[in-house]
Amino acid sequence: MKKINFFDVAILILSVFLCLGSVFLFHACPQKPDGSWMACHHVQNVITLLGACLSFLSVLCIGTPRLLKIILSAVIAAASIFAILIPGTLMRMCMMHEMRCWTVMKPSVTVLCILIAIFSIFNLIKTVLKK
Repeated sequence: MKKINFFDVAILILSVFLCLGSVFLFHACPQKPDGSWMACHHVQNVITLLGACLSFLSVLCIGTPRLLKIILSAVIAAASIFAILIPGTLMRMCMMHEMRCWTVMKPSVTVLCILIAIFSIFNLIKTVLKK
């Protein structure tokens, strides 16, 4: 039986938290009274999808051969760094910086994605250096 790597589990937990947290905890601004959504709602949907993809990749990373683990760790690190740029940089959010999307969602996504990237890079280095 293969030993489960700490970094693999940490990346999985953080990725699941990114996916579910973007819906339930640090979600974007609520629906407008007329039933329409603000621009940040689409950012939330993209972050949720990216969190689901990172979760899937991190599940694949657990117990895989060395070469595949190196590739998956690099892809997870790159995708999480890319996810930092989504709210406010690559995708438009609310115009007022006092809104929930700027004060809660963007910082939460940034912190989680930085942690995922750090753990992925450590996992990559550990796997490359492992004999």
